[in-house]
Amino acid sequence: MALKPKIADLNEVAEALRGEYVARDGSFFLDVPGLVDKSKVDEFRTNNNALKEQVEKLTARFDGIDPDEYRRLAAEKAKHGGDTSGHHRDVENVVADRVKAARAEWQKNLDGVAAERDRFRQQLERVEIDSVVLKEGTAHKVRGTAVPDLLARAKSVFRLVDGQPRAVEADGKTIRLGRDGVAPLTVAEWIEGQVSEAPHLFEGNAGGGVAGAGSGGAGGRKNPFRRGAEWNVTEQMRLLTNDPAMGAAMRASAGNE
Repeated sequence: MALKPKIADLNEVAEALRGEYVARDGSFFLDVPGLVDKSKVDEFRTNNNALKEQVEKLTARFDGIDPDEYRRLAAEKAKHGGDTSGHHRDVENVVADRVKAARAEWQKNLDGVAAERDRFRQQLERVEIDSVVLKEGTAHKVRGTAVPDLLARAKSVFRLVDGQPRAVEADGKTIRLGRDGVAPLTVAEWIEGQVSEAPHLFEGNAGGGVAGAGSGGAGGRKNPFRRGAEWNVTEQMRLLTNDPAMGAAMRASAGNE
């Protein structure tokens, strides 16, 4: 007969075996080293299963999470007083400042390019207008020494519109009309008006034009662009460098072509 590890009364076992039991907590336990009551074993098994289930749940919950990384983030959060958004704001501010600086530099360069473009455009417009005025002025025998004056007068009147010189009123916008009151005033008409208003700018009928008779220039000035004895490359370069308007007028009036 197997001995029970725990009994409530010694009478449950033979008298010869009662000495194998010890009283404890109101019951009698078989006095065998290492012997554990079955209820304790069952309790241990139950608790062990519960713990195993908890471990499995926790493992599934934190699967893929690096504890070291978590601790680092927690430390970063504590450093910012529990608010990590401050770190993001710092990064955003740095990026915003850099973008602002880059945009300012870009705008500065763009403004410089625009200013340079406008300057070249004005120069081109001036060259386009001056060439037409010189051509018409030469046809009306403008004096060589009067070319700068004529060009200065034209500068206050003409603007380049659609690639063509157009005379404008004092407001700089309204197109000035010609003699017929319908069509815009042409450079040729304006030059004819200058012949009447400022005759001192032009040679008389008896004298020559910029390439006048004999000297080939006004006031006895030789024309270095005129083929023959007056041809002078050095003087040509000096005129084109120091007085481009005069040089262009004298070259146009030399009659070499």
